[in-house]
Amino acid sequence: MSNNWKGIFAIPQSAYHEDGRFDHDGLDNQLEFCIASGAHGIVWPVMASQFSLLSHDERKKTTKQVVKKIDGRIPVVIGVATVWTEASVDLAQHAQANGADAIVSLPPWEAKPTREQAFEFYRALSNAVTIPIFVQNAGGKFGLAFSADEVARMVNELDGVEYVKEEVSPAGQNITKVLATCGDNVKGVFGGAGCKFLLDELNRGSAGNMPACAMVDILAEIFNRFDSGDEAGARELHNIMTPYHIIHDLYGMGLTFEIPKRRGIIKNAIPRYGNFRPLDDHDERELGIILEALAPFFKTSPPI
Repeated sequence: MSNNWKGIFAIPQSAYHEDGRFDHDGLDNQLEFCIASGAHGIVWPVMASQFSLLSHDERKKTTKQVVKKIDGRIPVVIGVATVWTEASVDLAQHAQANGADAIVSLPPWEAKPTREQAFEFYRALSNAVTIPIFVQNAGGKFGLAFSADEVARMVNELDGVEYVKEEVSPAGQNITKVLATCGDNVKGVFGGAGCKFLLDELNRGSAGNMPACAMVDILAEIFNRFDSGDEAGARELHNIMTPYHIIHDLYGMGLTFEIPKRRGIIKNAIPRYGNFRPLDDHDERELGIILEALAPFFKTSPPI
């Protein structure tokens, strides 16, 4: 699998049966949906897939499942973030041994590491595997907000640290700073935030984005239009997505479950623990209008 990846690297959701068991068929369905929708890569499991609610064994089992199902058709990036270094190293080595193309990780956030301890965490990953490493710079409850200079130190000093997922706000400005600071030593900087700022990020030189997979067909089309030189067409479709981004900001993770269910990709829109903010009748109507406007651009699995 070649390096210098770019595009929309889609994140499947953790689907569950009603009794809380992981839905492996639902994961397979999402992976095939991502392929059919034109995703340029797969990322599993990370924040958008609620990785912290999966057991260590579930993460290993689903890593093997994802790599086997994708079967080399597009790159697979495995998330290895945990609350302690040794567990992340174990997941990283397992991912490499089972054919993953790269790994991505936050630092061990629960330990509240110092900046030097966070650097040593990425050194441990670098020493443990030979496949590329993405540094996920998310800040907030899931870790430190690294400066561009700190990211450049990781890229420049640690073998295998080749990519960055930049999510610290304002991500666009931070992508510009990281690219300027790292230069050719970084093979790509990807954005997050569900592609809300995709065109700004691409104009700044980002390699792509890593969103939840619910709308990957439309997001991949936006990227493809931009990448082919049709920025006006990309912007037109990006603007059509705006109402979806607005309602997603309001209801968050609940929609990353609800939309795949409506599109016939997973059976249940239920979390393993806790509850999402519910939609009332007016929300349901608004969501239906939004999906109806987007439906002509779906490549597969329209809303049901």
